[in-house]
Amino acid sequence: MRSWGRAGVAGIAAVVTLGGVSSCAAPEPALVVYMSAGTEVAAWIEDAFEASHPGQVIRLEAVPGTEALERLRAEAANPTADVWMGAPSWLMAKGAAEGLLAESMPAWGAAVPEEMRDARGRWTGWVADPVVLAFNAERTSRSRAPRDWIDVLHPRWADDVLLPDPRGSEAMAAFIGTRVARMRREGGDDAPGFDWLARLDAARRGYVTDGAELVRRLGAGEVSVALLPLSLAETAKQGGRPVDFRIPESGSPALLRGVGSVVRGPHAAAGAAFVAWLGSRDVRVGLAEHFAQMPAVEGALEGEPSWVTDVRPLLRFEVVPADTLAAHLDGWLARWRDEVMGRTRPML
Repeated sequence: MRSWGRAGVAGIAAVVTLGGVSSCAAPEPALVVYMSAGTEVAAWIEDAFEASHPGQVIRLEAVPGTEALERLRAEAANPTADVWMGAPSWLMAKGAAEGLLAESMPAWGAAVPEEMRDARGRWTGWVADPVVLAFNAERTSRSRAPRDWIDVLHPRWADDVLLPDPRGSEAMAAFIGTRVARMRREGGDDAPGFDWLARLDAARRGYVTDGAELVRRLGAGEVSVALLPLSLAETAKQGGRPVDFRIPESGSPALLRGVGSVVRGPHAAAGAAFVAWLGSRDVRVGLAEHFAQMPAVEGALEGEPSWVTDVRPLLRFEVVPADTLAAHLDGWLARWRDEVMGRTRPML
């Protein structure tokens, strides 16, 4: 039984009684999960967990990552939640550094690359959503579409590129952080990264906050090219829109979402069982099939969708250490807003 509270990602709350529907009020939940990801994913996880764990009770609250972190801070002395999942790696790292997450890495965490998990097991990468080079297949042939990031800066794409607005897109925030961090390693400071982002800004038609609107505009042919999270690009492609994409040859900056158990969570054993279940084959295949989400766990799976089999050999995730993003990303995004966004030419 699901009882929805406040609408939208800012506060959907669900109470699920596993194993049957009663005419009486749902019992006090035995497990509380703060879910910092899409509400459709949250609902699917509820239903899947219900099917595989009859007789248990879960309350899953879909809360944006920053709000979830603030709630965990406020509840530190008397935690309500048992598990926090779906937040970007840099927020998980902040929670870990503040002592809010327990050292309790699940068994499947050993198959997650080291750069995608906390060294002390306080959080583990769950899904990784890389940014790809999407294009309108009716306006641009695959052979002509950009193959790598440098290609987007070519004059032929000037005023023909849509970009996610990092103020509303965690994937684009991760992209900016990854580009600056990468060029910082190569050049010794942040300037090369922001110079590159300024050149990207010069090519853009505009920034779009809402992912669905960005996909709609690309599919409608308003532009030829867009930077999109793989999950959105593949979903649009499967949905029959004239959208295709290339995996960048030099690597794909990825939004890494994690999961961790809350320190002194009231139902530690149930929380650990839930986190263990999240790494199961059925969950990983289901997320790929229904939401085009790539699991952070390495390796092919029996029954995985064909698109995953096709994409995996081409993917090279670029993941900046979460501690680096936790320390610098807010400042980098502020500098992007103040020094890059719309500075190369007027905003449309």
